[in-house]
Amino acid sequence: MKRRNKGITLIALVITIIVLLILAGVAISTLTGDNGILTKAAQAKKDTERASAKERIQIEVMASYGENGTLDVDTLKSNISAHIPEATVEGDTFPITVTVDGQTFTVDADGNVEAAGPTAVISDIKLLDSTGAEVTEANKPEEGTTGYQASFKVTLTEAGTINSVTFNGTTITGENGVYKIPVTENTTYKISVNYTVDGTTETKERNVVIKDLFISAAPIEPGDIATDPDTFKKVTEGKVLNYGNTLKVTDAEGNQVDLDVEWKVFYAEGNDIYLIASDYVPVSKLASQKTSLGFTDNGNYNIYWSSSNDFKVTSIDTAIANRFMLNQEATFTKSNSNYKMTACLLDASKWETFRDTRWVDSNNVIGSPTLEMWIASWNKKYTTETNTADKLYCNKASSTGYYVGTENEPTTYSIGSDVMSAKAGYQDELYYPHRSVYNSCYGYWLASPSAYGSNYGMGVYFSGSVDWYNYYINCCGVRPLVHLKSGVKVKPQGKDFVLVAE
Repeated sequence: MKRRNKGITLIALVITIIVLLILAGVAISTLTGDNGILTKAAQAKKDTERASAKERIQIEVMASYGENGTLDVDTLKSNISAHIPEATVEGDTFPITVTVDGQTFTVDADGNVEAAGPTAVISDIKLLDSTGAEVTEANKPEEGTTGYQASFKVTLTEAGTINSVTFNGTTITGENGVYKIPVTENTTYKISVNYTVDGTTETKERNVVIKDLFISAAPIEPGDIATDPDTFKKVTEGKVLNYGNTLKVTDAEGNQVDLDVEWKVFYAEGNDIYLIASDYVPVSKLASQKTSLGFTDNGNYNIYWSSSNDFKVTSIDTAIANRFMLNQEATFTKSNSNYKMTACLLDASKWETFRDTRWVDSNNVIGSPTLEMWIASWNKKYTTETNTADKLYCNKASSTGYYVGTENEPTTYSIGSDVMSAKAGYQDELYYPHRSVYNSCYGYWLASPSAYGSNYGMGVYFSGSVDWYNYYINCCGVRPLVHLKSGVKVKPQGKDFVLVAE
């Protein structure tokens, strides 16, 4: 009888070793390299640390303004030393350099906080026809028309190399920093730039809205006003009344009415139409509100309350809360300072100076939009059922105030500048009238309390963040909001829309 060999053959052993080496190689490549798990985790950690460090510096900047409304460098350095002891500060005059947790930023005299490092800038987005000429309002094509290209420019803030540019995942090549790709519709596209500066490779992504470059061939989109067709209509030549359109006012004879404040379409739901002041309102127009609400101002745009004893309104009318979407009002502690601040911004009787009786009923004007309405407007304009990447949430609150974030039922107190400034809506003046400090004004209040603490209200910051602010911080202005009364008509007038006041 032959003896059977129960061992493995040399060939089997070699094959086994080869397979193990292949598996090891796959595992190593998955973990390492530019797209490896470890590399991506390290980059995510770096981005989070950078955003956190920037927010800490911005808080100290807001607390470092003098009584004359200017940023004081010595006060800022003292505040940073006291509240961020691990930070290092260089410079005795603006701009100064601040390093926190290994992240370096510059702060200028206007309070702008910027990362001290290179980045890619995407700009000059336009539509070109088949000859390469820029499309104007007069020769817009309809959606679905071929032969047109989106053109945009990519530059680096420091000397370096642009490695690749992708447009909705498609790699494209450029000439002298200008990139072009065929487009046929108004929608949102993702541009991604991979670049190298000083041996460090980074990727910048930006969602770009190609909107109103084409005449919309479809019915009204979710980002357009979609209400009672007898009030707002799609008009000839494909023109649609959009969120952000400025409305003029005429009387019944068609004569234009001069307004102290420019108004833009902000939100629509059913037959309810809301307009917002297109910019921060100067305090020179807020004399009666200053007396009746008890706030202090900086002489330009900022309003704030010096102490909790200064609030002259302490309750919120339920009908006003419902009409302007403060739906969590019953949840909040009424004795909190941030509730009283919200009450001041929501007392319609105190904001009557911004009401035109011909097109706004009594009790239909407030000092600034609520957080819920701001987010509802944003979501209607920048998200659809199939595109929810830019959707925001504030559908959770505590007895202190609202949480806000990019996930359903958020537990965070703010949405950071790094997140919001990367979204297409950050370029929209409907939500961000200014993207830098404007006459010492950092942004505008929202008529809503923050869950961060009983002294903190919500606001929109010039750098993008939807954030909490202490009621006594001299940093924010207001943008009054009006609710149109029923029966008011909007009609086309040339390339504009007008409210016809009865």
